[in-house]
Amino acid sequence: MNGKRQAEDLSEIESLILAIVLRLQPASTQKICTAFSRYSGTGKALRRSDGAHFIGKLRDHGLIKVAQNGQGGKIESLACTDAGEASARDWMFDFTKSLPQDPLSLRFSALPMLGIADRKAWVAGAKQAVLQDLTDTEKAAQESPDAHLDLLYDNTGLAAQG
Repeated sequence: MNGKRQAEDLSEIESLILAIVLRLQPASTQKICTAFSRYSGTGKALRRSDGAHFIGKLRDHGLIKVAQNGQGGKIESLACTDAGEASARDWMFDFTKSLPQDPLSLRFSALPMLGIADRKAWVAGAKQAVLQDLTDTEKAAQESPDAHLDLLYDNTGLAAQG
């Protein structure tokens, strides 16, 4: 399986870690674990032992390469292989999975409770909200290179309230 693991075979956490490696490469395991808190929206760093476990799996599948550098070669420097970069990009652009923290998805499942007129009004309102979010996201992305982090934190906060 070495070098042949596809994005759809990875867990969401593995894929996120792979994308973080791609973003920060070359980086140490500690740097990846610390960055996880920022990019995952959890606000919590990944424990080094958990990070090492995931990184080891990604390395075993040929998606991450490790170089030794620093003091006597004791510091590991992580980077994506070509297959790892392709897998991270495939994951980023996989829109076939619905967002797990999407409050509209939860409400959508309850639509049969409403009459037809209310269903139509709900769909129109949801469409307007999604289009507004899209407009806000596009504007934020143009204004700031780290806008995605603000949006991620906002989404995580809303999901926690829901």
